[in-house]
Amino acid sequence: MSFSMTYSKNMLLVVRYCVDTVTFTPAADHHYAASLAITDGQCHIDVTDLGTDNASLNPPVPVKTEHHTWTRAMTESGPFCGS
Repeated sequence: MSFSMTYSKNMLLVVRYCVDTVTFTPAADHHYAASLAITDGQCHIDVTDLGTDNASLNPPVPVKTEHHTWTRAMTESGPFCGS
């Protein structure tokens, strides 16, 4: 599964923007939570495995993810590219 989360903030003349995309393999019947952290203008998604309905009292477990780097196009109408 792959997904992206973005953050943008318009401060009059300065616009802050970041995006993070992660990929991971979910397990059957598991529930997951994702949180977006912004540090020094950089986004980072953390994914945790909340377990199954039958094991919901166990503490969340961090999930290994692959992060992708995106670069904005020169104009807002152009595509993003990443790795």
